[in-house]
Amino acid sequence: MLNGEDHCPGQDSGTSKGNQRDCSEVTPGPKSDQRTASRERLPNRRPAETIAFEHLGADFTMTAGCYADGRIGEIFINAGHANSALDALASDAAIAISFALQHGADLAAIRSAMKRNSLGQPSSPIGTALDRIAQ
Repeated sequence: MLNGEDHCPGQDSGTSKGNQRDCSEVTPGPKSDQRTASRERLPNRRPAETIAFEHLGADFTMTAGCYADGRIGEIFINAGHANSALDALASDAAIAISFALQHGADLAAIRSAMKRNSLGQPSSPIGTALDRIAQ
């Protein structure tokens, strides 16, 4: 819902009720080379390292799990204040990154895509965690 109205990709988001359409009315564009990425699961028992770090005065703990060949395959991040909004956001972002890694995404590419300040420092705890992994 955008501005209280239904909206579908490829649909005119007109403001009057008469312009609204059901998403089933939208015809998808041509299909390109569709690829399915398969998930490379980590072994049940795997090496992992846990570190503590700080970002903008908040404490975090990160655990990075590895494949047998040493590649990072998962990260878990928790804020110092359990069950806080910051803890939930950091944890959810780490889970999303873990899924991306398990589907073949490049850790260096993810790291370089993170937002940074004018000094080149990470703007988020996720960026800080990825920088720590790279060290």
